[in-house]
Amino acid sequence: MTINFNNNKAYSGVSGAYSGKRRPGGGSSGGCVAATGSDLDVGTGGTNVQRYPVYGYYKYGITMTILRQSDIGAGEKRITDLSWKVATSWSAGYTFPSQTLKIAHIPNTQNQVPNNTWRVDLSNIPSMTDLTTVKNNFTWDAGSHSSGDWAQIDFDDFFCYNGTDNILVIWENRKGAWSSGFGSVKATVESSSADFRAAKFFQDASYPSASTVLSYDNIIPNIKVGY
Repeated sequence: MTINFNNNKAYSGVSGAYSGKRRPGGGSSGGCVAATGSDLDVGTGGTNVQRYPVYGYYKYGITMTILRQSDIGAGEKRITDLSWKVATSWSAGYTFPSQTLKIAHIPNTQNQVPNNTWRVDLSNIPSMTDLTTVKNNFTWDAGSHSSGDWAQIDFDDFFCYNGTDNILVIWENRKGAWSSGFGSVKATVESSSADFRAAKFFQDASYPSASTVLSYDNIIPNIKVGY
C-alpha cells in the first residue's frame, strides 16, 4: 500500500470548531493533539468500485474498512476528515440522506476483516475501543463531485488517533431508497484474504438487524486521511 504525505492542505477548523474539544482515542492527559492541516493518502489502486463508501443500488447498508497503523503512520493525530477518490461521478443532485460515519481503534494485529463474522452492532469486534461517531445523520451530496475529485467528509467531532493501533471506519446508510445514477470510487484490489480489509452488507427491506454479519471484500477503497 503506497502512502503519500501532503503538508499543504488548507484546513480552516484548526483553531475554530475543534478548538478545546476533547474526544476519546489518545492525546496527552486524555485530550488530543492539535490538527496540523495535513493529509495522507492510503492506496493508489485504479479499480473502480460502486459499493464503497456507500452503495446507492440498495436502500440500506453498512460498510467497514480497516486502515492499518502502517497506513496511517506512527504518532498521535487529530483526524478531522476522510475523503474517497471519485472514479465515475454520481448523477447531478444525487444525495444520500440519513448517513452516519464512525471510527474506532482496533489492535494493530487485527489486519484483516474475518468473513461472515463481524456484526452490524459491532459487538463482537475483538478489543475495539474509542468508538466515536464523527458525523451523525448527515446528507452526503455525492452528485456534487466529479471524476477525479477527492470527495471529502468533514467531521462534526474529530477522532483522536493514538498512533499505535489500526482504525476501523464504519459507514452506515439509512437512506431508505435507491436510485440509478450512482458512481464509483477508486480502490486497490488485494489477492490474499490476509489483506482483505473491507466488509459490507446491503439490503432493501430495512436497516440490517444488530446480529447481521458482514461479508469481507478483496478491495480497499483509496482514502485520504485529514489530520
